[in-house]
This record gives sequence, C-alpha cells and structure tokens, in this order.
Amino acid sequence: MARLERLFDGVLIHDAIMYMTSEMDLHKAIQTTYLHCRKTGVAMFVPDFVRETFKPSTKHGGHDRHGRGLRYLAWTYDPDREDDTYLTDFAYLIKDTDGSVLAVYDRHIMGLFPRYV
Repeated sequence: MARLERLFDGVLIHDAIMYMTSEMDLHKAIQTTYLHCRKTGVAMFVPDFVRETFKPSTKHGGHDRHGRGLRYLAWTYDPDREDDTYLTDFAYLIKDTDGSVLAVYDRHIMGLFPRYV
C-alpha cells in the first residue's frame, strides 16, 4: 500500500475501494486510509454496493464528438452469491472518423462485503 508521508483532514475512497476483492486487501486499504488522516480527520468509503444493497443492473450510454462516437453497455451481476466478489462486464463500440467501428470487451472483478466487516 502507498504511503504518502502526509496527513489529511479527510480522505475519500469512492469506487476504487470496490477493487479490493479479499477481506485482507480491504482491511489494508482501510488501515492505510486511517494512517493518512489527522487525529481529527475523517475517512469516507463510498463503494457502489455493499452486500446488503447489491442489485444486478445494466447501464448503457454513449456520445458523439468530432466524427467519433462511443456506445457502451455495462452489465453488473453476482454469479456466485457465496463468495466476496461480483462482476461488471463492459462492451464498448468505438466509431472512428473513417466510419470504422471497434468492439472492445472488458471485465471488472470487484469486492462485495457486508456493510460492517
């Protein structure tokens, strides 16, 4: 874990905390965060989900600019409710200025833990 040799009034970890896929890694990230907080500082952890709030979902969207375009589909689900992870599969269609389209697939494995670990 990174050590910045600095203290802060507040540390926010948003979606990056979801990439902790083991309880040990989660505890190390939390410990490192508190090491960077002043005694009166605040640490805030804001994952998209905890075990109690997880809901499978799909999202889609995209945009066009300067003759280029992007479309995406994100599919979030938990294939094994007995482990501590869930998946988000991404599909991207990327259109270049010459009209060619590239399809890209990307999988993210993320940690899913109870609110209080």
